[in-house]
Amino acid sequence: MKPTLSARPAMLRVLLLAAAAGSASLAAAEFDIGARIGDGLQQRVAIAGEPAATFNIQQRMQRYRVASVSVAVIRHGEIAWAGVYQQPAAPRIDTDTVYQAASISKGVAGALAHRLARGGKLELDAPVDGCLKPLALPAGKQSTEHPVTLRNLLSHNAGATVSGFPGSPPSQAIPTAVQVIKGESPSVTPAVAIQTVPGSAHAYSGGGYTIAQVAMEQCLNTPFAELMQQQVLEPLSMRRSSFAQPLPAGERNRARGHYADGSGVEGGALVYPELAAAGLWTTPSDLARFAIALQQSWKAGTAFLNTVQAHDLLKPGLNAGIYRLDVFEGRYANRYDLQFDGKDWMLVTPDIGATLLVPTGAASLVAPETGESIELAQDGTQDVVLIGGRKAHRVPHSKLL
Repeated sequence: MKPTLSARPAMLRVLLLAAAAGSASLAAAEFDIGARIGDGLQQRVAIAGEPAATFNIQQRMQRYRVASVSVAVIRHGEIAWAGVYQQPAAPRIDTDTVYQAASISKGVAGALAHRLARGGKLELDAPVDGCLKPLALPAGKQSTEHPVTLRNLLSHNAGATVSGFPGSPPSQAIPTAVQVIKGESPSVTPAVAIQTVPGSAHAYSGGGYTIAQVAMEQCLNTPFAELMQQQVLEPLSMRRSSFAQPLPAGERNRARGHYADGSGVEGGALVYPELAAAGLWTTPSDLARFAIALQQSWKAGTAFLNTVQAHDLLKPGLNAGIYRLDVFEGRYANRYDLQFDGKDWMLVTPDIGATLLVPTGAASLVAPETGESIELAQDGTQDVVLIGGRKAHRVPHSKLL
């Protein structure tokens, strides 16, 4: 089945105003992008000497139980195409449908901090304590010589704990950002602590971003969502983006969340008061506008960010080198089952089911679909399996190799 495509209304208006020959040419080019995406999904790992396998997006959506996918394509610094793919029974969407952007929110929060620093409204390298008052960080590994700053909070090297947040069903009490930091009810995550010396190590921390969120709010005496609207979303014409949590009831054109088994999230979406870490609702086209603005600022400077700020924002920190596909352990690397049917090995995980494994050595295999590398090893006298270099625990009752 061919995927359902829906082009951007703005693009359609342009095509209608074009000359007949030009319209046909542009329409063909636009559809070609959508068709290439729809029928050209590739595996994360290519096996040397074997033809690269491609997949149809509709088939992948059915496999992963995904109701809809929205895409925008950037070409030569412009949005070249935007469209949607959806399963037949899914609620209808278009390119204006907003999705929760999860941790992509963090990159936008970093841009906000640099915008505020550019205007002299806060300092990235000053101790953050002054902005947090009356909230005080608990005693930890920070010191006068090694303070917690906005820069190291946003770079994940402030030593802050709590990597991420589960979100709250809209029917339940929603904690404030300060309650999240303190670990106070109704928050369900522990208090954020400064566990290592700031600036000494990289540790992914949504808790650190929540501290940064409160610091920016307190310094400017303005709600975080309002700061975002003033400093980032409006200047970049991200008209379908918001940090409102939850979204207003009147916003009907939103995607509804689903779990890995296809069941729906209560209320359609969980609520994240941790706005800087996970609060963004947006569209691919709006995210493309953000990315284009950063690219242009990096190259030549813009009214949004000058070149110094753009380079500072995008400069790798202590995490340099860790974002490589070949070292990712995967979302469920501690729960798996290995099966052998007499011919092929399969890796079975809760999110995607069975995935074919390809031998790469006498005691190693790879899952082309997910990019997981599998190694058979010894831990003392016990056989173990390493997934992405990490020891994995077998699903109960499965046989050991």
